[in-house]
Amino acid sequence: MLITNLLLRRTVAFGVDCAILFVLLGPITFAVHRRLNPGAEAGPELYRALLLGFSLPAWTYFVLSDCSQRGATLGKRLMHIRVRTLKRSSPSLLRAITRSSAKLAPWELVHISAFALSSGAGQLAPVQIVGLSFANFLWLSYFASAILSRGGSEPA
Repeated sequence: MLITNLLLRRTVAFGVDCAILFVLLGPITFAVHRRLNPGAEAGPELYRALLLGFSLPAWTYFVLSDCSQRGATLGKRLMHIRVRTLKRSSPSLLRAITRSSAKLAPWELVHISAFALSSGAGQLAPVQIVGLSFANFLWLSYFASAILSRGGSEPA
């Protein structure tokens, strides 16, 4: 029961953070896309806009929030979760980057597979299918890790 509660809290926290990011960064990404690639609707052009308008700001948000004094994003704060080392201190910048990489790698792999590798033909190439499948595997690995670490977080 404790594992389920911790996993649920982590999942809700991540969902809240993603919702906040989509609301704030969606319009920015749209504007970046229109500025860089007028008329382009898919493919590598859309990936560039996603990278600049969404991914880089999102990664910055997660990394800086996790290594901050509070050790939490807005979603984690809402769910009373904070990131701490075994010595109860905030993680280093390198550790926060590593944590965010594990969490956001599937997200980036979907962007790369769906957009950067797209030929625009409307059909997925085998390399895109492999990338999207691997992204799903990474998501499952993330949840398995959360379960095995008993949530890996403690209440704030």
